[in-house]
This record gives sequence, C-alpha cells and structure tokens, in this order.
Amino acid sequence: MTQSETELVRQEVGRFGLGAPRPLTATTAALLFHARTRTGSPCVLKVYRRGHPGNERSGIALMRAWGRAGAPCVPILAQSEAAIVMAALPGPSLETRYRMGDGDAALQALAELANALHATLPNPAVPLVPVSEWCAPLRSLRCDVACSERLRAAMRQSAEMLADLLDSTDQQRALHGDLHPGNVMGTPPCAIDAKGLWGDPAFELANAMRHPKSDGAALCYPGRIDARLTLFARVTGRSRARIAAWSAMKAALSIAWRSGETLVADPDEDLLCALLDAAARDPLRS
Repeated sequence: MTQSETELVRQEVGRFGLGAPRPLTATTAALLFHARTRTGSPCVLKVYRRGHPGNERSGIALMRAWGRAGAPCVPILAQSEAAIVMAALPGPSLETRYRMGDGDAALQALAELANALHATLPNPAVPLVPVSEWCAPLRSLRCDVACSERLRAAMRQSAEMLADLLDSTDQQRALHGDLHPGNVMGTPPCAIDAKGLWGDPAFELANAMRHPKSDGAALCYPGRIDARLTLFARVTGRSRARIAAWSAMKAALSIAWRSGETLVADPDEDLLCALLDAAARDPLRS
C-alpha cells in the first residue's frame, strides 16, 4: 500500500469502528481486509484506492436493494464514499469449488443464482447503468495499424453484434453485471461485487464464459463453450443464441477496456474468436 492508501484505510477503520483488521486481498481498484464490527461480528472492509467506488457505485446501491428484499447477495453493513463494510460469508467461492473438481455443480449454482437475483426486484428503485451505455467503449474503439487483421475483424464483428443485440432486446432486468464464479461466495452462494446494470437478462452470464481465468487456453475449447452455453440456457430459460452473442460481445468489451481506446493486441484474441465462432453456430437471426 502507498502512504496515502494506508492513511485512507486507517480513516475508514476508525469511521466504522472496526477492530482487528487483517489484509485479505488487493485488486487494482480496492483493498480488502478481514475485520470485526463493534459488536464483534466478522466482516470484510473494502476500501477503494481512488477514494470512491467508480463503476461499482450502482452495484452497491443494487446490492443494498436486493439485500433488503432477501436476494442472495452479500449484506452491506455500512458505507462511506471511499469504502463499504460487508458481512463475512462462510464457505468457499464458487471458483474454489470449480477448481476443486466440482465444475458442473458450481456453474449450475451460478445460473440458479442469476435466476434468483432476477426474480427479486426486477425493477428496483435505484440508479442503474444501461447496458448500452456500459458497452459504449466497444463502439468508439480504434485499431492501431499494428493490430492484426484477425483481431480487427473480430472487434468489428462484435460491435455489429452489439448493435443487433440492443435492437432486439425485448425484456430488461436489474443485472449484477459481473457475475462469474469468483464473484459468488459462501454457503449458500451469495453474489458480491455487482456493477449494477439494466438490460437484457441474457447478458448476465456472459462474463462467466471467460472464467475462471486459471483455465487458460481450455476456455477456448469449442466443446467446453458449447456445454457451458447449453447448461446456462437450460437453467435460466434464456436464449442460448443470445447468451452466446452477449458472451462474445463481453469478451470484446473487455479487450476494448484494456486497450486504452487504441487496440494493438490482446491476450484474449483467441477466446474472442472462439466465442464468435460459438455465436455463429447459434445465430441470433436464423
């Protein structure tokens, strides 16, 4: 931690009256700590490095609304501009279960969790980010002259697919927006780290096609992609074609975010092309 981050953590620990803070993990956006509330209950403190939640602001509001309605998401105990305090969830993440060989059951639980979230407060009275706005970087991306023609064509195809998806969306829901095995903790499973989007419910599991990252090149195997699409469509009742298309689009969007608005190359090129191939096998309009 930098000196300013250390001071920020100290301020937030004092603000919430937390005891015994211990480092849990760190991401590019936040620092997380095990701690105890004033009453001695275990909790997790999440301090945002930039002093604000950034693109998680809507997600925090959504999780609080979902929590009040009894949805399976982590209880948020307290909040400031720079941090949130969450209840500690007993049990492993779905990603841990997946890596321990319980893959199909973990993915089934993930899809069932998506169903449960969508069934709770489909239109909560909180500000949510439209999926069309969330995906804007994909439409404005420029490709450097050094970008391969394969990646250039894949990104162009993804942007065209996004336009088709948005034009053909006929129902919308409050969405977690970043639902994958690493963002589901505890027993029973509860969602964490929502983004708080509003859009096509078939978008919800798109990012799960890119996780867990520890699977590496296996994420690109056609049989694996098709099996996962089949499972997600069966459990959620959503269109397999739309899940496939949103999955390819989400992979392209992540590439666009990493590019800094001018794309040269990206390690997910093969995965994007594999997901586009899967989407071509299940066309939106056939």
